[in-house]
Amino acid sequence: MLYSFVRAHRPTSHVIVAPSNDDAKRIFERFRPLLDDGPVAVQGQLIGWKTTNAGSLGAVFVNPLTGKRTLWALDFRTRQPRQLAILPTN
Repeated sequence: MLYSFVRAHRPTSHVIVAPSNDDAKRIFERFRPLLDDGPVAVQGQLIGWKTTNAGSLGAVFVNPLTGKRTLWALDFRTRQPRQLAILPTN
């Protein structure tokens, strides 16, 4: 005879909530990435904000030596900043 096991409840799902724009701004105002795309590694400077494809607010940092701009966003799970893209310079 074959017995089956039925759970009494469903396992909980892990809901991931995107950070609000205020949370993202507060985190990025304290964050300074170390950009090593030039002759020496320097701290990036926050120059603006941009909405990412995921809909969250991202920060644009520039390397003051090379002028190279990078887009950073918060990881939804860990709430830690991570680099998304290198932006073209105009």
